[in-house]
Amino acid sequence: MTRNMITKFEMNEISLCANDFKYFCDNYVFLKSHHNEIKRFHLYSYQLRLFEHLEKHENTILSKFRQGGFTTLLVAYSLWKCLFQLDQNVIWVVSNSNHGKEICTDILKKMIDCIPIWMKGNVTKMMNHWEKRFPETGGYIKFISPNDITITNVSLMIIDEASYINDIKKYWSSLFPTVNEKCVIISTVRYDDDWFWDMLIDSKLKLNNFSCFKSSYEEHPLYDKEWEAKTKSVIGNLGFNIEFGQMPHEINNDVKNNI
Repeated sequence: MTRNMITKFEMNEISLCANDFKYFCDNYVFLKSHHNEIKRFHLYSYQLRLFEHLEKHENTILSKFRQGGFTTLLVAYSLWKCLFQLDQNVIWVVSNSNHGKEICTDILKKMIDCIPIWMKGNVTKMMNHWEKRFPETGGYIKFISPNDITITNVSLMIIDEASYINDIKKYWSSLFPTVNEKCVIISTVRYDDDWFWDMLIDSKLKLNNFSCFKSSYEEHPLYDKEWEAKTKSVIGNLGFNIEFGQMPHEINNDVKNNI
């Protein structure tokens, strides 16, 4: 069945999804585990808050806690925009090819595979595994390294795990001018003197034009006190503070008390 043969029910579903991201996720976005178990992508409250934040602000920056589903949320958001909005050119800037392949094949491709053909239309991949095109809406999702200077007219740029991208500060001045709508910078934290941390602190102090999204691992419904104690016993307090507490190595206490 092609998009030209859709029923009234299908047309109504497309309209509902186009106007309601949560409805789209609840009903048509599925996640596959490494054991090929399929589950619906029901948004946690902080994930829904992030979506609302993204819609409200042009530029967003956030530090994330591990296994919080932030990258998954941004993949679903990218897909939603390309499926239901015209001419959405989405660029993911990633640290290396393995990182890009993991997101594209393990998350994005699996989401697309589970969407009915009458909704997704003719989604195609190019000559490599780093790009998905949406011919019916004129958009694409592409994964690049930070030194790719061939991109232009970017509707949404997502810089994922910015703290782990070598020389991101060097390439930032050529990346940002290509964005004509939205830019999202996201990462787990590493050090208190890298580009991502500086951008994050500046946003909180309103010294740049990025709006900071705040969240805590305590908002995750599965991260209770028992989980916290068990995790700290394995990775230690320092490791926990970095991976889940969003506090980098060697953070200055004066800064910590004011963020």
